[in-house]
Amino acid sequence: MVLTLPAWADLLVRGVVLIQIAGTLTILAFHHYLLIPKLRKINRRAARIDGLTIVILLFGYGGVLNAFGLPSGLVVFWAQLVGLWILIRLSLHTLRRWASPKLVARISTRIIRPTFILFIATAIIIQLFPLSELLQVKLFTLFNQPFTIFNLLLCIVVPYYLVVLSPYPVVLAGYVLQKTLNLSESTRSAVTLILRYVLIGFGVLWLLSGIGITGAGLAAIVGGLSIGVGFGVRELIANFVSGLWLLFEGSVRPGDILFMDGDPCKVRSLGLRASVLWRQRDNAELVVPNQIFFTTTTTTYTGSDVLRRGELIVSAAYCHRPVDVCNLLLECTQEVEQIMDDPGPSVFVYEYSSSSIDYAIRYYIANPMDNLSTRSNLSAQVWDCFSRNEIEIPFPQRVIHSAIRQPDYQNHWKESSS
Repeated sequence: MVLTLPAWADLLVRGVVLIQIAGTLTILAFHHYLLIPKLRKINRRAARIDGLTIVILLFGYGGVLNAFGLPSGLVVFWAQLVGLWILIRLSLHTLRRWASPKLVARISTRIIRPTFILFIATAIIIQLFPLSELLQVKLFTLFNQPFTIFNLLLCIVVPYYLVVLSPYPVVLAGYVLQKTLNLSESTRSAVTLILRYVLIGFGVLWLLSGIGITGAGLAAIVGGLSIGVGFGVRELIANFVSGLWLLFEGSVRPGDILFMDGDPCKVRSLGLRASVLWRQRDNAELVVPNQIFFTTTTTTYTGSDVLRRGELIVSAAYCHRPVDVCNLLLECTQEVEQIMDDPGPSVFVYEYSSSSIDYAIRYYIANPMDNLSTRSNLSAQVWDCFSRNEIEIPFPQRVIHSAIRQPDYQNHWKESSS
């Protein structure tokens, strides 16, 4: 049975259907534009029961239709959908007590709302037509196999839910492997991402098998993709392969600290195309293509260890003994909590400049992202220490000599003789 547009139109223009649709739309408009504003003026808490009032009004309208001997299936159907949505909202509100609001918002936006919309669309179609007959409607032929509406829905729904739902089971599996094998945090993140790729890969293979694409068809698709790679998808494939290689090699992993564009950045995630890095200086996220890590030199602070060495240059006047200044600077490092004792800090006479003797303080910190705050705290300690011990911090000085205009004796003699 092939459903055509006139069949849809003939069903929707029936009198009993129009009465139910018109009444439902009227109730929704009355609720949104009249009832809710009045409830908010009376009490803001009373406006929170807006969904419940819709359910009551719809069921009441359905009872009126039944009293006049008219069908009320669509009205009751919409009332049930609104009631289901109220239960979902209450469940999300309860979930916020145990999970972070950001996680609950992500689940609501990416999973619950699309699923609810899909459920509504399916339920409406079931109300109007037999669903099994509609799904078997043939659209075209693909690799000598009929491509139906059901296949089209699979191609839309399955990839979406593979991408959206795949992080949650693999994250759980990653935590189990971390506790079992005593993995580091960066290794757990890498294993989690690899497991997600594997899960998505198996899902895509199942989808191709479900829509009737056999080995020969898959070979034809791969051949077409190879041509597409040569003409426009080369960079995308290169970034994808680079991301997989980075994970297996372990040179760049989530949680690593990299030095990008003059600033230390933390790797938050390795994606299919690009990596997301967090820059502490301005709380910005950098989206870096994975291929960049293979074509440019990247400095990492978490390769073999997480220690980072910092340096501070301090100037003192020539009138102070370098040994005394070095001892004072070394004492300043003991007052900064971030500076490690092992390996300990060191102070050197760095340079004899034109106005001062320059000293270099070199120290190690455990968190590479704390270098700026550590440098600031150490600078403040040096200032206080030099003030207490009357150590002068010189600055360049220039003496400007102004030229004095000499009198013109020759002209003065000519004027006086005349």
